[in-house]
Amino acid sequence: MTPIKRKLLYIFRDTLLRLRITWNHGTSLTVSVGYHVNKTDSRGRSSWDGSRCRKNTSHGADKVPASVINRELEILEERISKAFFYFENLDKIPTKEELKEKIKPEGAAKGKTISELANQYIQEQSILSQWTFGMIRTVKRSLESMIAALGPNITLDEIDDTKYATLLKSYFSRPLVTLKEDDTPKVTHGLQNSTINGYLNNIRRFARWAKERGYCSECRITNQPASLKTIKKPVIFLELEELYKIQSLDLQYFENLTKARDMFFFCCFTGLRFSDMQALKWGDVSEDSIEIVTKKTSDRLVIELNQFSKGIIDSLSVIDHNNSDNVFQKMSLKHFNNLLTELGKMAELNEEIEIANFSGTEKIVQKFKKYECITSHTARKTFVCNALSLGIPPNIVMKWTGHKNYKSMNPYINITSKAKKENMNLFDNLPPMKSSKKFR
Repeated sequence: MTPIKRKLLYIFRDTLLRLRITWNHGTSLTVSVGYHVNKTDSRGRSSWDGSRCRKNTSHGADKVPASVINRELEILEERISKAFFYFENLDKIPTKEELKEKIKPEGAAKGKTISELANQYIQEQSILSQWTFGMIRTVKRSLESMIAALGPNITLDEIDDTKYATLLKSYFSRPLVTLKEDDTPKVTHGLQNSTINGYLNNIRRFARWAKERGYCSECRITNQPASLKTIKKPVIFLELEELYKIQSLDLQYFENLTKARDMFFFCCFTGLRFSDMQALKWGDVSEDSIEIVTKKTSDRLVIELNQFSKGIIDSLSVIDHNNSDNVFQKMSLKHFNNLLTELGKMAELNEEIEIANFSGTEKIVQKFKKYECITSHTARKTFVCNALSLGIPPNIVMKWTGHKNYKSMNPYINITSKAKKENMNLFDNLPPMKSSKKFR
């Protein structure tokens, strides 16, 4: 048995981690590890030491823990060692193709259907990447849309350009049923491109996972265009005058509407998401602030109370409670959104809002009354927009909301044109200057 000298070197293609195996005086094979790895974190500190992710770091858009990636690297290196040991026993120098075939994961079999792989993918990745219930539901819905369009028995390698076109066509023609105000059904056809892009992103991640684990060879679906054309939706928020309209409603005979208004206003003046507001305990509330760990991003936030949010807390604190009790009554998101629509309608928030999008190449323009567009997330947008309009610096607002960078704040900053104009008018209060060429 002759030992085969080899060298393993981790390299990057952007953030995608790959392993280059070199043997036999220059023969090399590069394989993908299957994960995106950040060399540095948001503060510029090293997250990669050359062969492993540093402890307590997370990587890629899915924030995969270092421990998960490092375990995969150990498994890959072990398969490579076993493969070379196999060829050493044969006293044979392997070709690139022979080594590639030998280091495939045990049990990796091409030809598995997308239905079989989808179940395995969700079960595995939901644990490794610690997906929330909402993420699991979104991914499952995306993969089910592909199975419904192409059939459960097709394999990923069979999805060529024709099959991909069939998938897109199913999205563009899917019937959608919505209810009008009088509860009569209205049927339209075609998913919006923004929705389709979300589906396709999840499908491509699934295909890359399958390819990296040897369940398919070509997976041409990963090479399809990144996204379909979309139009940015307007940021819908409530001006302070509109909040006062809702506040002035007489709701003494409408208990559910009163509770929904309190919840909505609390979010409007703290920036909390609906899920975090519902999870808020009395033990999280102090005299002048609340402290939470957000459900979506696991950020620990301390949010100071103002006269509006504190007023709501004070009105609820008269009821006997323990620190482990919820501050607000539990309510389903759907029911909450329905109550918000009713509140907006009662407050006569009838401003017409136009929302445009594409379904395929067809531009679809829809017009709504503003009260029809109010949802739980409107409260968070309302907090950010009004805070910026009041002149609170974006970096302070981000401390309250948990936004990670200014890019995520841009949609809100761009719509505060009214405050921008009012601030420019402050120059008009300055004493006039003498005429000069430089001011003409």
